[in-house]
Amino acid sequence: MKKTVKVNINGYIFHIDEDAYDILRGWLDALNKKFENEQGGDEIISDIEARVAELFQEQINQQKEVIIAADVENVIKIMGTPEDICDDEEGEPKNTEKTYFNESSKKLFRNPDNRFLGGICGGLGSYFNISPIIIRIIFIISIFFYGAGVFVYICVWILLPEAKTSGNKLEMQGERITISNIEKTIKQEFKVVKSNFNRWTQSDGYKKFRVNMGKFGKELLNVLKAFAKAIVAIVGFSLMFSGIISFISFTITYFMGGTIAELSIPEITNTSLKLSDFFELFPMTFSSTLSIIAIYVVVAIPILALVYAGSILLFKYKAKHTIITLTGLGLWFAALIMVLIFGLKAALHYKTSSSYTNSYVVENVNSDTLYLSVSENFIHDNEDFFFKIDNLLISTEDDKTQFFGEPRIDIMKSLSDQIEIKIKFYAHGKTTKDAIEFAREINYNWTQNDSIIEFDHFFTLPDNTKYQVQSVRIILYLPEGKSVYMLDGMTKVIYDIQNMQNMWDNFMVEKMWTMTERGLDLSDSIKIIPIDTIPDMDTIPVIEEIGNN
Repeated sequence: MKKTVKVNINGYIFHIDEDAYDILRGWLDALNKKFENEQGGDEIISDIEARVAELFQEQINQQKEVIIAADVENVIKIMGTPEDICDDEEGEPKNTEKTYFNESSKKLFRNPDNRFLGGICGGLGSYFNISPIIIRIIFIISIFFYGAGVFVYICVWILLPEAKTSGNKLEMQGERITISNIEKTIKQEFKVVKSNFNRWTQSDGYKKFRVNMGKFGKELLNVLKAFAKAIVAIVGFSLMFSGIISFISFTITYFMGGTIAELSIPEITNTSLKLSDFFELFPMTFSSTLSIIAIYVVVAIPILALVYAGSILLFKYKAKHTIITLTGLGLWFAALIMVLIFGLKAALHYKTSSSYTNSYVVENVNSDTLYLSVSENFIHDNEDFFFKIDNLLISTEDDKTQFFGEPRIDIMKSLSDQIEIKIKFYAHGKTTKDAIEFAREINYNWTQNDSIIEFDHFFTLPDNTKYQVQSVRIILYLPEGKSVYMLDGMTKVIYDIQNMQNMWDNFMVEKMWTMTERGLDLSDSIKIIPIDTIPDMDTIPVIEEIGNN
């Protein structure tokens, strides 16, 4: 029993016994060593392997599936050894013994080296050993016989294979397919290609081609340079133009309203809140001249840097860039440090948050249903709003700065049989004591008219109060079995009310909700209360007005 080896030769898989494999491997290694440094060596080895694969395929049949040592030796006898390879220019092998080679019969191929279309005439000329011109003339004449020549030419083109490898070309010429002949054929092809290339490089057409390509290259380079200059100019102009516009706009808006002691920030509506007044809203004042200049420099220098970069790209002037750059960076970092210091000092006033709570029991309710509404507030129609910080609106009506904030109202299940309202006031401060004091300054009111509870739309802060992140949260505790109906205006203040239907706040208004064991539930599926059944607020006397004053 002998061990077999599976090998891949030119894309074909063969089973070779171990002795045959050793012989084949040694022969191929010798060939690789011979041709590794020669021109076209890879092509020679590839064509040799292709021929070996053809010879092995002839040995394989249904009775024989394994290549044995005798088959390999026969291939070597046909193909030759490295010692048979020609060394002289004539291509004659060193070994003059002819017994190593068998005559090969001619085979018909399409000749790719002598063709106008498919190489058919060239292949037929080689096969019959006549000039391809004669074959071409015959085909041309046959065209006049009802186009028979065209039909025959196309059929032969489809059926006849092309001589792609050097082995195919040797078979087409009737020569033996040996290592020496394969080497000679490939080297001749290289010589022909080299000769054609040298002849082409010496031709007038090539010289004109080189001159024209040189001119084209110079013109293309000039076009690319002009295009690059145009792009740089466009970028420079864009940076410079946008920087100048931004700098002028920022400077005008920053200093609008008067002198450096009365700076203003951009107007959003009809309000003109000066920058010094704006900084007075915070506990740590920024209204000093130094802080205002520092803020201006922090914003202005990057804008001026855009203008400077754009001008360099656009005008390409020479300047002391290092001095200008270092000076600008130095000023910017100094101003930034000052702004950070002021900011850190201000942040200390928001270090601690705290709250306090007011609790109220809702009494004298002659119904199992509470009707919740929000009061109409003149602030809603006031055009003097300037901007919003968090949930606080800042107004400068009559040259007086005021804070207005919207509360957040929630509805939860009561742990007792009483209806309760808890109002939580939140604020930040340096210490807990400061935060509670700021929270106590918040003013908020609500009223009860029998079963109607009306909440103020906004809470307010006293004059000259600082911004301390003030906020108000209202929780209505509803006993089990009690219902609540919210009018449309409640969408302004309700926030994330949990309910059995997971309905969003905006869709909860103008519906009857009942407090159940599991939470707030929509009564009678989707029951909408007719508006004429809701008590008229104007006809019911005010029972009490409750708030934090």
